Amino acid sequence: MSETLSAAEYRDLVGVKQGGGPSKKKNEHPEDDMQETFVELLGYQYPKLVFFAIPNGGKRDATTAWVLAKTGTRKGVADLCFLWPRGQGRGPTGYIEFKVDNNKQSPDQELFEADCIERDVPYAVCWSIEEALAFLKEWGAI
Repeated sequence: MSETLSAAEYRDLVGVKQGGGPSKKKNEHPEDDMQETFVELLGYQYPKLVFFAIPNGGKRDATTAWVLAKTGTRKGVADLCFLWPRGQGRGPTGYIEFKVDNNKQSPDQELFEADCIERDVPYAVCWSIEEALAFLKEWGAI
């Protein structure tokens, strides 16, 4: 095995099916499953990479939704934000949005993508872990 694992090698190592989370899990939220596997792979393969999830989705009670809206939560922001030093690739920040099957971006997600593009901030919609890794490499983040 090489120093860096491919997504397929990582899935084999930890017993994960193609396209998502552990094989023992129900596939109720395949985008979440894929993101979880991707985050685990990044933590294993690139422990110094700085990134975080943006928890915009999910069901919340009305009070929590109101507080989040009033404190700056924005609909449509991508799933993951990545930070890297200036001079490595484009800009010091990039965003990845995961999609599976025929899922498409919401209008709010398309607006956030347009805002990123207008500001020359790397943004990618990814339908696989391999595709997400390729974008991080292209951006100079890994």
